[in-house]
Amino acid sequence: MEVILIDSIAYEKLKQELFEFLSKKMKESATALSETNAANDWVGVKETMKMLNVGRTKLQQMKNDGEIHFTQYRKKLQFSRKSINAFLKKHSTL
Repeated sequence: MEVILIDSIAYEKLKQELFEFLSKKMKESATALSETNAANDWVGVKETMKMLNVGRTKLQQMKNDGEIHFTQYRKKLQFSRKSINAFLKKHSTL
């Protein structure tokens, strides 16, 4: 076993640098996570049908009635995860 002695001033400096490094990395991770969550805010038709346990016809009706928010670019249709969760919460029996 190797024992390393370090001056108390050097130890405090090392401790402060480590704290600053870890704080910076945590902020970077939080930023990356929020960007990932923003990208995952929209889900496709199949996942939406699975989340709501409905078929295409019912999903189309819900979309037309404005019950859940959606976006469409050309033929790609996506639904807002937040509005799906809000719909589920609104219609929950708990």
